[in-house]
Amino acid sequence: MKETRRAPNQVAATAGRAELLRALASQGDAGLAAMAGLLGYERRELPPDVPAPRPGATRKEAAPKFAPFPGVLAPIPFFLPTADRFLTPEPPAERQKVELIGPGGLGETHGTAPRQLPLVSESRVTPVLRPRLAATAPSRRVDVQVLARRWSRKEVVTEIPREPLVAWARRLTVIVDRSLHLLPFWDDQEDFLRLLARRFGREALCVVGFHEGGLDPWEDGRGSYAEPPLEPGVPVLALSDLGFLGKGRSRWVWENLGRKWAQRGVPRVALVPCAPRFWEPAVARLWSAVDAEQPKRRTPPGVPLEEAERRARAEQLLVPLAFAANIDPTLLRAIRRLLPAEDFDPGVEADAWGHPEVDGGFAPVAGLGPELRRRLQARFGSLPEDIRTSAVEALRHHRAGQSREVWLDEVSALAAGGALPEGTLLLEELAESRKTWNRIATTLESPAATPRVKEALRSYTRSALAARQPEAIWEDAELRPVLARAWKAAWADETANPPLVPGMGPEDLGPSDAEPVRWQVWQVGATLRFTSAPLSAGSFVCEVESANGQVVLFANGQRAPAPPRTQPQGAPPPPPPR
Repeated sequence: MKETRRAPNQVAATAGRAELLRALASQGDAGLAAMAGLLGYERRELPPDVPAPRPGATRKEAAPKFAPFPGVLAPIPFFLPTADRFLTPEPPAERQKVELIGPGGLGETHGTAPRQLPLVSESRVTPVLRPRLAATAPSRRVDVQVLARRWSRKEVVTEIPREPLVAWARRLTVIVDRSLHLLPFWDDQEDFLRLLARRFGREALCVVGFHEGGLDPWEDGRGSYAEPPLEPGVPVLALSDLGFLGKGRSRWVWENLGRKWAQRGVPRVALVPCAPRFWEPAVARLWSAVDAEQPKRRTPPGVPLEEAERRARAEQLLVPLAFAANIDPTLLRAIRRLLPAEDFDPGVEADAWGHPEVDGGFAPVAGLGPELRRRLQARFGSLPEDIRTSAVEALRHHRAGQSREVWLDEVSALAAGGALPEGTLLLEELAESRKTWNRIATTLESPAATPRVKEALRSYTRSALAARQPEAIWEDAELRPVLARAWKAAWADETANPPLVPGMGPEDLGPSDAEPVRWQVWQVGATLRFTSAPLSAGSFVCEVESANGQVVLFANGQRAPAPPRTQPQGAPPPPPPR
């Protein structure tokens, strides 16, 4: 509720003269006349007895106390209240009875979630690794050429020469890089370990872990090492980026270790999950680096991307996931495979997981920060239609076997802001999403719901509407009152005046039982401020009253952002400005 009043005379006079001077300086006589009319001033002529200056007379000017007026001012708007009205909510629609959500939640979606797509198939990587991790042994086939050569020299052959057989080495040391930025590849590392166990046998493998940034980074499950154990003649395979994607000192660690082992004749191979253009040539040569996704590629190392370019590329990968409730390495891999392989090598997965606005870390799933999500959602509609459609299909496929509310959360977000081709979302999915929001609102409002269920739904509703759902969801006339009910009920135990989220208005919250609070509205520069007492600077505009702490401003018929405000004496805390 708002109410306007005229300012006290002394305040209006002081403020009015300042506005007249600003209008005269910025718009001349025409602006002065217009502003004077708005503020209630009248033009007065000089009395006739005032003598005009004599020709040729000069007037002694006093030295100015301040610097000369610049003449050109910044375009500052002048706020003048012209009308106010009560925000009367629409009468509540008749509600249909729905089933309350119980302790089991909404259940799970049908199906089984897919496994992560492997970086490379066994048939492609084995021919590349085998000669690098091999040992020779005599086979059963006679080496006819060696035998003929020895006979031609009239040598006495006491043992039949056999052709050499290239086989896997008897033992192998494997270094598994568990650095945080490589978390999207941890499942791939486990797949490679299972492959090696089939080839060598588990007893022939010595597996050592590496943790970037640790005080003692080497660990084998039984105790820590200063570095992996050195066994003469036993090859070493590193499942690592050799520090090429990281930001710490691990590149120096890998270079130092590779140089020392090269001097001792230890065979070394590294399976690197990024394209050769990110490699440092000297370190790559020391470790006989192999591209983990395209092991037969012989592309020489190129010019790596700058940090800003890597971050921009990571955001390009995340755009198809703008409406995803959460992201895991499996989903990230599936989306990357939808994009051009020459531009999106596996290294971009590490950059996306380590993006400063992605809440990843050691958790199995990551979330997008609110600002990043808004930027990505704004770009989603510019993706090619086939990419948008495939991204939705990937989300649907990867939500199989997960909590149903995760997929329904994504359905409502995609329906509101996804700009999807018709038929991408199924009609039954859209209907179930709407029904779910109604069940959430009703359960939160019901005294029959258990406290544990309510607490889970409160957290879900707040995070969904404040961080994940696009502002456009409030444009749905049918869904808007349901969302408003859920939002208000999610805050009912804390405050009768919950904060507003983008797209929501005070009228959505309905009437408030709180006592109205009076605010003074002051203009400071080009902004308005709500306060309980006069400010030392600025111009008084009007006073308003509000029971729910919310005020909506309209300028030229368009809704304007809410002004900053300070708390009046004895008033409940105002919601944050929008």
